[in-house]
Order: sequence, then C-alpha cells, then structure tokens
Amino acid sequence: DLGRIEDGSKKLFKVLANKQVPIQCFKIQGSRFNTDSFNYFKIFISNAPNLKELDISNTNISITDIGMLINLIQANQSITQFKLHLNSMQLNGSTLETFVGFFNGHILNKWEGLGLENNGMKKKDLQLLIPLLQKMPNLSWINLSNNFASSMKGIDTELENLGMRPILPLVTFQFKYQMFFPSNSFSQVH
Repeated sequence: DLGRIEDGSKKLFKVLANKQVPIQCFKIQGSRFNTDSFNYFKIFISNAPNLKELDISNTNISITDIGMLINLIQANQSITQFKLHLNSMQLNGSTLETFVGFFNGHILNKWEGLGLENNGMKKKDLQLLIPLLQKMPNLSWINLSNNFASSMKGIDTELENLGMRPILPLVTFQFKYQMFFPSNSFSQVH
C-alpha cells in the first residue's frame, strides 16, 4: 500500500517499469501523477507478471488515462484475473459512459472485481453499468457503496436487478438511509 504518493513517484515507477517486480496487489490511492511518472506507471502495468489488483482511487488520473490502463490490463497476457478500484473518481454521467465504452470490443474474462465507491452515481448510471457487468463472466465482487440514497426513485428495483446476477455473490452497498428490499437477492454490507 503506497497511497498518497506525491513526490518521488517518477523514481518509484521507473524502478517498477524496469524490473518485473512480482507485485500482486498495488494500492496507490490518493497519489498524484505527472506525465513522466504516469508513463513509467503504464510500462509497469504493461509488463506486470503477477498483478491481480490495482487501487487508483482518488488519484488525478484522467478518464482517458483510465481507458489506457484498462487497455493495458486487457493486453497483458500475464494478467488472468483482475480487480480494479476506482473509488472517488467522479465516474458518473458522461464520464461513466466513457468508462463503460473502454470495455467494448474486449473479452472480459479476467475481470473479477470493480470498486466504484463514492462516485456520485444515480439510477441512470446504474442502468448504464449493469450491461457491462453482465459481460464480465467471472465478476464476483463489486463495491458501489456511497453512491445511492433510498430517496432515489426506482433505485431499489435497479439494485435488485444487479443482485439477481447468478454469478455475483457479493455486492457491497452502504446507503445514506436505511433501505429494505423484498427479496434477499444480494448482500447488504456495512
């Protein structure tokens, strides 16, 4: 866990890019990148032999660069299973639509988890996200905490639709208000 890197990230990512470090889980949430450090970071992702999980939550990585990372993860043949954390990245509305588009044209077998906590999502965003999740056959974990309120009209139905995915055993939610659902088709955690 190397969260909140602000100075010296270029040196760190240069070392990681030049060596095939056997990192499985890399957490750099809250870090700030400049052009040089991000270029080395991309090389690291391209060549990471063991990477299975990446947390880039609350960073200054742009939506375009997130798309580049998704493509690099997809292209890295060593990565066979992957969890990506994108919490607090303002992935909602047109930005979420762009994010979903980055997965088009790919076979999404390696995606096992997505952390999308605290992105200011609304019902429309969830409706956009569900078809993407259905294209990820090995998805077993998703965190959508701190996005929805019980006062959002129709959100209960959309959350139930998400929970009805037969291969999605754990969905994590945290609501601003208590919600009750008629079925127990998903787990409410927190």
